[in-house]
Amino acid sequence: MNGITFQQIEDLNAEEAAQMQRYINNRLTAQRRARAERMIEVGLTEKEIEDEDADRRHNIANNTPGL
Repeated sequence: MNGITFQQIEDLNAEEAAQMQRYINNRLTAQRRARAERMIEVGLTEKEIEDEDADRRHNIANNTPGL
């Protein structure tokens, strides 16, 4: 295999998976921040934002569309 061991391949796969997870986490954080900023701009309170987030998580968990 051209001098590459299975362990090196596993290590590369693990690092790639870790990089992808960091990218996803950073992207989700940016999306949540932008969404919260938009909600604040339209005058929602922190409690209303938390309620919206809870509803959204519930809809995602139950695979139901939001209103």
